[in-house]
Amino acid sequence: MSLAYKFRRAERLLKQMDPADQSSLLHICNEIREAQAALLSAAEKQMKRCIDHCAGICCRNIELDPIISHWDLVFILTLAPQIRSRARECLLKEDLLYRTDCVFLQKGKGPCIFPGTLRPEVCVTTFCQSARPIRHEIQRVKRKYKRLYWFVVWRRTRSRLRTVARAVTTVCSRFDNTA
Repeated sequence: MSLAYKFRRAERLLKQMDPADQSSLLHICNEIREAQAALLSAAEKQMKRCIDHCAGICCRNIELDPIISHWDLVFILTLAPQIRSRARECLLKEDLLYRTDCVFLQKGKGPCIFPGTLRPEVCVTTFCQSARPIRHEIQRVKRKYKRLYWFVVWRRTRSRLRTVARAVTTVCSRFDNTA
């Protein structure tokens, strides 16, 4: 599945979401951002090594599909809708057949176009050295992403249940008015 497809799917999902779900989604995404901020704060040493020593090698010659998910794009577009047009431009560089550098690197070299606490899950939870000292923070970010996943998966069911509840309320009020 291409990133462009995942991106369009995330945009469509956000457009179709009702206001109650949008509010809940915003809350969940803010929790992910807070968890990412806590992780980045705790992983200062690991991030310094990534920047100084590795120079973002993990963003080069990669398969993007397993790294950036639909859920990552929902998260990013929810909290940073202003990135939408810039991300679309980056997606034009996507090569589906070969491993490439991440399309979201500025000028093809970096840094990432996404702000520090609005990065895809794999990008923020993967380190090239021991992550043992920060495993609790990593697990917290992963749990928050799972919550986002289940929230979106159950969105249609919640919407249908609300529709049924409104219909039942309407029918009950009609019976109350006739009695």
